[in-house]
Amino acid sequence: MSTKKNTLNQEIKEEIKVYEDEYIKEITRSNKKIEEHLNNLTKNSRKEIFIDIINYYRILVEKSILYIYVKSGEEKKQKITVSELRGNAKKYIKKTQYKFLDEAFSELSENPIHNIPSDDNSERIFFYHLQNITDLKVILEKNYKIQILQNLTKIEEYIISNTSKYYLKIKEKIDNPSYGILKEAEVFIKKIKPFFWNHKNEMYYEISFWPLENLNSKYHNKSNLIIAYTKINLKKGTTSKIKYKKIKIQLEHREIELYIITDWKISIQKNEVENFMKSVTKKEIFTNPLELNSINLYLSENKLNLLELVNLNDFNKLKSEINSKEETPFLDFLEDLKNKLKKNIEGSRVVRYLLCNFNKKSISSYMNEGFDKNITIGKYNGFDIKHKSKPFDNFPLTLNLPDTWTVNKDLKYILDEDEDYTADKFVAEIKKYSENNNIIFFDYKNTDYTFEEIKKLIQKYNEKLNKKGYHTYKDEEQIKFFDDKWLFINSYADYYIKIKNKINNFLNSSINEHYEPQAKQWLESNTEINFDKKQKHILNNIFKNSAIGVIYGSPGTGKTLILKYINRILKNDKKLILSLTNNSVNNLKIQIENDAGKNHFLTIHKFAKTEDNNYDILIVDECSMISNKDFYGILSKAKFKKLILVGDEKQIAPIRFGNWFNLILNDTHFEKITYELTNIKRTESDRLQNLWQETRRLANPDCDSSGYKKIYALLVKYEILATLEDLFLEEWIDTADQVILTWNYEGLFGINNINNYFQEKNTNEIYEFGFKKFKKGDPVLFSNVKNHSKIPKNTKGKILNIFYERDFIVFDIEINFIYLPDNGNNFENEIKILESHNYSTEKVVIRFNQQWEKNENCNFIFPFELSYAITIHKTQGLEYESVKIILPDILKKQIEFNVFYTAITRAKKELKIYCPANSDYKILSNLKFYEYQSDLEILSKYEETKSKL
Repeated sequence: MSTKKNTLNQEIKEEIKVYEDEYIKEITRSNKKIEEHLNNLTKNSRKEIFIDIINYYRILVEKSILYIYVKSGEEKKQKITVSELRGNAKKYIKKTQYKFLDEAFSELSENPIHNIPSDDNSERIFFYHLQNITDLKVILEKNYKIQILQNLTKIEEYIISNTSKYYLKIKEKIDNPSYGILKEAEVFIKKIKPFFWNHKNEMYYEISFWPLENLNSKYHNKSNLIIAYTKINLKKGTTSKIKYKKIKIQLEHREIELYIITDWKISIQKNEVENFMKSVTKKEIFTNPLELNSINLYLSENKLNLLELVNLNDFNKLKSEINSKEETPFLDFLEDLKNKLKKNIEGSRVVRYLLCNFNKKSISSYMNEGFDKNITIGKYNGFDIKHKSKPFDNFPLTLNLPDTWTVNKDLKYILDEDEDYTADKFVAEIKKYSENNNIIFFDYKNTDYTFEEIKKLIQKYNEKLNKKGYHTYKDEEQIKFFDDKWLFINSYADYYIKIKNKINNFLNSSINEHYEPQAKQWLESNTEINFDKKQKHILNNIFKNSAIGVIYGSPGTGKTLILKYINRILKNDKKLILSLTNNSVNNLKIQIENDAGKNHFLTIHKFAKTEDNNYDILIVDECSMISNKDFYGILSKAKFKKLILVGDEKQIAPIRFGNWFNLILNDTHFEKITYELTNIKRTESDRLQNLWQETRRLANPDCDSSGYKKIYALLVKYEILATLEDLFLEEWIDTADQVILTWNYEGLFGINNINNYFQEKNTNEIYEFGFKKFKKGDPVLFSNVKNHSKIPKNTKGKILNIFYERDFIVFDIEINFIYLPDNGNNFENEIKILESHNYSTEKVVIRFNQQWEKNENCNFIFPFELSYAITIHKTQGLEYESVKIILPDILKKQIEFNVFYTAITRAKKELKIYCPANSDYKILSNLKFYEYQSDLEILSKYEETKSKL
């Protein structure tokens, strides 16, 4: 018996040795290819090199996993297949210190290079994996005596040659810290971005975080994000305690102040833990401070989040070690939680997400915290997540968490291990394509699946929707297959068809015979107004032949002015005037009189909550920014006799899927009710008008490359183009109405850095409040206003004065005129009007005060933010005398035409675009356009098919 067993063991060893030799050969071959590419990194096309490196690195990781497994001696089966060996290796590696290799391989496999577009994601993917690459090199050399990537130092040479001197100066400050005052702060780590690596395997990081006071505040939003730099490998998604200090680096003849993190540890808060335990157990459980300290220490030393802690194989060992010292109520809770998560009960996906992004705000946003849900818990045997979190819990890859954009994020860590998500991933790709391109229909031939495979995936996903989906979205999210070619999300097409039918009803409704004489009489009695031909045509005809009119045109062409005139003609009609943003509603209130008290101005969000829905006329502004679903909701709720739609189809697209306005404008069926305004009134500059008109023509389907060349020639001729370095030589003129527009918060040309740089040019006294700094003369934007505030979101302002008064910080701020009711002198407890409306300057001065704690580490939450620089998306509805736009090549992606067009049309007098001298034409000629004609053609055929069913 013993001889037979020994023989069997020997046969297994010999078989394993064959695999071992094969994997060594594959590792050696892949390594050789990578080393060859590293040697040529500065010679050949970077894109081709990095694509190849990533492909061979994926093979290197896979074969290393298999090699580590066969060397472990864990495999006991004779005549094992390659497929079985891979499965066993995957399970084994997950339980070891090398589990990062499995995660890396999964990421590389799910992002195949052959699907990567021309924007050179390959380089980004490589640097994302650089830490893993160096760790694998150390593992193979130290534990298995396999030498790989001997010329990895070439990467450091490449990085130095391609890293801006700004980052190199930061690296130098991190490496050679000077003396300075160390401060502490409790923060939530939002994002970690490596910006440098050296041959010592040291990584340098740009960190984005929120101070906890900001995160838990009602004013919280992305603009409160703080940027710092460090060599410490922090853990993303954790509540942490940091030590930091200020440094200054020289940047184009001026010093700029930055933050360096010198110490870090995870610091999960007592109130976070107790809130979470109460939400799950419906019991009041108190933490043991000593236990929590031990857990925080363990998480910090091992760079783990709470989900990774719960999933540890030696979790019980950790618990017993801490248990020997003190009571462990939180670990006891986590042990029970681990068992529940293994069963994948309802709410498990949300809970896993929370464990990886653990903070008080997320817990209260996604879970019920009260004690009144015991019946629900008993009935469904699940976690008591909020109802609005359930769509994400059931479909984490295709539906978002409330108020959080989670679709297309890497969420594999929250998925159930025993569930097949192939169909979900397939649908997620279709949604991603539709939402990125604002297109309904997707050609199945652009996938890697066969016709029959796609039919099975569709069936599987739709069956899951029918089984797990709620009535509010189970039909909306169905994936459909039309004409054996086109894939689409049901609601994307369905809402448009419903919108079109509603509009058709007004198109074919009885003619309003009273409007024409009213308009004629009003025009004849207002001869002092200098109407142009198009304005007269609209005013005479908008309700002449139908009960609907669609008005569109460039910014500054007088769309709101036309509404003002129509309002005067129909002054006795009850009107509902809707827009997407508070700022836009404020502008409408200012420009459209309401003498008869017949006009009701609301945001779309507020209208959804009102009961009064009977009107004579519905006017909807900013139509291009409204999603299909939201607009259909408006048409379904409001009762009205006439409809006016206003917008600019070339401006920023909706956050949620919405192409209805563009489809209406491109549909010849509605040609008779659409009115385009072309006479630009925002600017008197011929240069800007020419540029806007030529840029607008780029979006025409028949425009070719000559259009780009023409615009580029105009930019050069008008001296609008400048290098990125030129930006730092610009002076900030205190009296000017100006702004700098950029894409990112992080980086040299990110909002935080640009704000810091230009604030340094302001010579007034600085007032510091934790991470926030303000000076007299600073431009600000009211981006953090409360929902009930009478100051609209994105109101522009300028700080006139800052002083302390008893226990208060007081700001006097000049803002653009805002609409206030007669009794609106005091808006809130902390804000009041100091000077009323100055008609010569269109300005109001307000006084804002906030109770002041004399604590240098206190991070106040202000309703406004510094706005020397802001994101382009925040400028919708705003205009400035002077606009400077930053287009850094680090974006490495196509810029949407609509975003670029919105940016350049914010300027009234001066426009400057800063971009790398060698990339300006490339950026321009690579603009991303939305194309609607194919959707219209397919929709027409689809509607016809549906009508026959």
